[in-house]
Amino acid sequence: MKNHELHDNWEKTWSNSSNHNITVLGRYLLRRKQQTLARIVKRLKVSNAIDVGCGLGYSLEVLSKIRIDAVGIDASNTAVEYCRKRGMRVTRKLLEDEKKRYDLVFSDGLLEHFLNFSDYVTHLGRISKKYIIIAQTDHEVPITRLLLLLESLIRPGMNMYEYNFRMKDYITAFANHGFNIKLTEGVFFNGFKFLVFEREEIL
Repeated sequence: MKNHELHDNWEKTWSNSSNHNITVLGRYLLRRKQQTLARIVKRLKVSNAIDVGCGLGYSLEVLSKIRIDAVGIDASNTAVEYCRKRGMRVTRKLLEDEKKRYDLVFSDGLLEHFLNFSDYVTHLGRISKKYIIIAQTDHEVPITRLLLLLESLIRPGMNMYEYNFRMKDYITAFANHGFNIKLTEGVFFNGFKFLVFEREEIL
């Protein structure tokens, strides 16, 4: 799927109000992910951050609560307006158009939708002064495969397609762009992983 088609699909997803309703399991996973993100970021010495592909602002909410000066960007008008109504600083913008640099660059579930995600790793690295955190589905874990199967049966056609990249694929890609893995933390029987990367120091 081409990038502009993906952006159109995200807009359709967020403009469909029924997709704002999270299942009971979804709410549980969201809480766990928010708790994990807060715990990880508190360990890092950062004062500002950007959430790339911020969606409805669930991660921005966390960053704000722990007093991080955070902004978000998203390709969806609907998502941007939803966040702004909740008082968040969000702009409709593509990652490749972002010019500022931040202590922390965060993205949840973005890279797995692109067959060739290396360009996005380049841009995430370009705007990061120090850290990058990505939250990704781990398709190698049995619980993930079960959840995705159940989701496809309960809500057919409502999920964006995900390529089944391995965590090793992400780690290698970021290492090739000068970011070393600092921490890996799993959520919900390791079905989701937070990968924390730190910019390599050049001596």
